[in-house]
Amino acid sequence: MDLMDQLKQAEGLRLKPYRCPEGRLTIGYGRNLEDAGITEEEASYLLENDVVRAHDWCWERFGWFRALEQRRHDVVVEMVFQVGPAGFLKFKRFIAAMAARNHEAAAREIMDSEMGRKYHGRARRLAYMMAKDVPFEDAL
Repeated sequence: MDLMDQLKQAEGLRLKPYRCPEGRLTIGYGRNLEDAGITEEEASYLLENDVVRAHDWCWERFGWFRALEQRRHDVVVEMVFQVGPAGFLKFKRFIAAMAARNHEAAAREIMDSEMGRKYHGRARRLAYMMAKDVPFEDAL
């Protein structure tokens, strides 16, 4: 048994954060998040996986998603990333507007949502990108 296998067996795998016996927030095979945290490379890896997961969820669930222009596609994926699939499904009028290809109405629904009230700057940027089909830099 090599060291990696030894540590995996000794630590056990936990895919959700938990408190170790010393009370530290831990994940995986004993990664102490409070003291060690994660590296920038690990954060990028996690982000990439999360974006792929959000994209695939949209692709499987919404036919209209497949026909979107790249910038609007990115808006939807960012929304799913931020609020999660269950949270995104609460955007019923936004989803209906997207199905009707009414991007201006969809943009209004972003602003007229809890997301629009809680994260006004981000929501305003996403709504502008949705309505105008402009890149992120032009929506800042």
